[in-house]
Amino acid sequence: MLRRDGSIFLADISSSLVTESGRPHLLGIFRDMTAHRQAEAAMSQSLSLLRATLDSTADGILVVDASGRITDFNPRFAQLWRIPDEILATRDDSKALQFVLDQLKRPDLFLGKVLQLYAQPEAESSDVLEFKDGRVFERYSRPQRIGGRPMGRVWSFRDVTERKRAEQALRDSEERLSLALEAAGLGIWDVILRTGASTWTDAVFRELGYPPAPGGAATVEMWRSRVHPDDRDATQAAAAELLAGRAVRGFENRYRCKDGAYRRLRTRGCWPSWANPTAKPSSPGRSPRRWPGSRSRRPRRGLPHRVAPDRRSVRSSLCSHYLPRLGCNPRKTMMQSETAQ
Repeated sequence: MLRRDGSIFLADISSSLVTESGRPHLLGIFRDMTAHRQAEAAMSQSLSLLRATLDSTADGILVVDASGRITDFNPRFAQLWRIPDEILATRDDSKALQFVLDQLKRPDLFLGKVLQLYAQPEAESSDVLEFKDGRVFERYSRPQRIGGRPMGRVWSFRDVTERKRAEQALRDSEERLSLALEAAGLGIWDVILRTGASTWTDAVFRELGYPPAPGGAATVEMWRSRVHPDDRDATQAAAAELLAGRAVRGFENRYRCKDGAYRRLRTRGCWPSWANPTAKPSSPGRSPRRWPGSRSRRPRRGLPHRVAPDRRSVRSSLCSHYLPRLGCNPRKTMMQSETAQ
């Protein structure tokens, strides 16, 4: 229709023929439909966007109403569950459920959870589903609300098989590393230089008789305080060389054990991880970020090193460690040594 100002608008026209005083009249009603059509176009665009989103998401989406009828699903859902088109065409949720049960390791738990949530319209849920063929899905469910009232349920399924495999591979790798370090008698430490936070494996604590710290957390100052006073300058110098980017093959120092004795350990520090690895060593922008390394027991030929072992402890060490390894009779050898003196 054309308005007086020349603009065009959409109109809904309804008319009827009426007779008044024996004369026919045409009665018409005109309604401006512009706002109505604009609202329809906006709704259509919104639905199109929603459909495109559902069809493109990596999750499988299923919507079931309160009566158990499938009201909507996306192609990814059918692909994940491998449900034939003829079953989905029935829109019967119970038929779809019966089809997928044989794929699962624990179909009883799967179905029990579904029935539980259908009986609790307001409930939300998330769990993990394991398949007989090794696939793993994460399942999420929440109510579909209209006007604040639950009118159905939305199910979301995500294939996390590769992520779970990667997580398991990482756990296996960490376990192998832990066993290898344990067998080699190595303790690993990692220091974040900006904050001073450090992490130490349990082997480092056990070597000195201390209980492992939760999560391996410990401060650098804690370990520095346990270095033998005579070794602190050399330890600090070696650490400074490493942090400066100069090679240090490793160094030995003595640490105070929980029982007060000192044990000699060998420390190897990797070159630090740099905040700006492309900068020159002398550049201000090349600052060390973190410093990893290892600590292992020095091959011992006697008892754990003490600051000032007396003659009796040396004799005991010879008798219990050195001489038996050489195939000598400790008692006879010591008597011969004392006679020679």
